[in-house]
Amino acid sequence: TEFLLGNPEVFDPNNNLVMSFARCTHLCCIPGWQLVSNTQTDDNWTPGGGDDGGSKMFCICHSSRFDPTAIEVNRNSNRSTGAAFEYLGIRRAGGPAPLGLPIIPIIMNGDTIEASSDYTGWLTYCD
Repeated sequence: TEFLLGNPEVFDPNNNLVMSFARCTHLCCIPGWQLVSNTQTDDNWTPGGGDDGGSKMFCICHSSRFDPTAIEVNRNSNRSTGAAFEYLGIRRAGGPAPLGLPIIPIIMNGDTIEASSDYTGWLTYCD
């Protein structure tokens, strides 16, 4: 996270573009924006995110929820080496997912958005 937070070219909270890993941190299912009413969990919300529940990402596999309006620091370990590392993630809002969705550091290369090769900790998910 020091790399991410200390380098505004990689993570600028004033920048409106953030990329996240597209797999749930529970069992690597693919979460998506909640587009139908949620009546399966305690934190109900309606489509469009206009209610107090906000606009959440909802994993349809096991009801994990993520709040893309907030980030948090998470701690995970590399599946291959076991080495622990911290990363910035989209805040976990509920369900069985143990951690937030990893934010992928991105850079602009002309008109192309690329993942930064300087930080690859997020690659250890779902290998």
